[in-house]
Amino acid sequence: MEQGEVRGVALAWASWKNSKLPWFTGPNSFAVGILQSGFVPDKDLPNIPLIRDLAKGKDAKAAADLIATSTLIGRSLALPPGAPAFLAEPLREAFWNTVNSQGFIDDATKTKLPLSQKKGGEIQQTVDKILGMSPVAIAKARSAIFGN
Repeated sequence: MEQGEVRGVALAWASWKNSKLPWFTGPNSFAVGILQSGFVPDKDLPNIPLIRDLAKGKDAKAAADLIATSTLIGRSLALPPGAPAFLAEPLREAFWNTVNSQGFIDDATKTKLPLSQKKGGEIQQTVDKILGMSPVAIAKARSAIFGN
């Protein structure tokens, strides 16, 4: 983009904000956000629509949700298949306590990356929904990500 190319790349807004904010703001700005992925708009981008809000039809919305899962799942943890079920709740509680501890929040603030803590059960519901997607929705997501 800095060399005048016509195509760009989509990164998380936090990456753009931390490394290329002058592209979007100020007297020499030239980049314009047109869409965002996720389940809720970023607080810095309230007027930029979500892909899922523009998607038409059940399968297209499901495909948009699949693409958006990276914003929800982020840096969460997962247990492997066959892990004892009794481990899930204590690990979820420990993870939740960690990401909400003052030390963690202070360290995250230093990186200038946004915090968006979600409970494990909420993430699990989304993962379960995505795993139950129709083949048509999966094909739409694959096409949107990789092209035809």
